[in-house]
Amino acid sequence: MKSELQIEVGRRIRARREAAGVSQEEFARRTGLGRSFFGRIERGAQNVSLETLARIAVALPVDLGELLAGLPAAEAGAD
Repeated sequence: MKSELQIEVGRRIRARREAAGVSQEEFARRTGLGRSFFGRIERGAQNVSLETLARIAVALPVDLGELLAGLPAAEAGAD
């Protein structure tokens, strides 16, 4: 199930990647992630670990905090 948080993080990643002019396939290769896995991250369909987010941030390159800045806190009781 997609959460609003996942969707927003994916949107931010996609926007940065597209601004850099890099294809999804090339970006997935740079990060060592599968293209379909990376596509799910960008669509907000895949929950992503902090470690994976850090790998993505390095490849963009962007500070991890910039990807997460201003995001709402998770709802209480959410997994």
